[in-house]
Amino acid sequence: MGEGWQAGGVIMLPLLGLSVLAVAGIGERVCFWLAIYAQESQVVGRILLSAREDLWGALQAAQLGRNLPAVRVLTAPLLLETPTPELFHLALKHGAERELIGMQRGDRLLEWVMVMAPLLGMIGSVLGLMAAAQETTSLEAKGLMTALTSTIFGLGIATVTVAFYKIFQALQTDQWRLIHLSSNELELIYRQYWQRIHP
Repeated sequence: MGEGWQAGGVIMLPLLGLSVLAVAGIGERVCFWLAIYAQESQVVGRILLSAREDLWGALQAAQLGRNLPAVRVLTAPLLLETPTPELFHLALKHGAERELIGMQRGDRLLEWVMVMAPLLGMIGSVLGLMAAAQETTSLEAKGLMTALTSTIFGLGIATVTVAFYKIFQALQTDQWRLIHLSSNELELIYRQYWQRIHP
């Protein structure tokens, strides 16, 4: 690795920094999504089942999952005191938008790494090609090695980061779908409840 590191030239230091940022961002997002998917669908199902029998009893069913995004969305309107259907809907909508922002945390860092790593790798390529052009025949190979090493390192960082970024985007879409569907179902349950008590 030491030889490859030296062959990559000065661009390897910022590329190393980007790879550390990417690993940290990916690690944080992996932990976030694993914690959610481990229990969320079961807790959401219990909340909706409880809501059909006792709307306010659904709050008790939500206690086990109050750290989960979809559960926080579903419980937001239940914490209001006898809300109108419009207020109930608004609380669901506001909660869903707030959770979406939280799910996107870390995306900007990953996007930044995906853009910067290949660019830095290409800068290394240019520097290596420039060094090769200025040197004698025996040093041409060294310059080309610098170009190729930094390029492959930068592209490697970007490729891994893009893969995880796309996985996280898919998880966000799935999460948004769950929040949207369960919010709509809970709102329908509440509207039926509202019509029973306000004929």
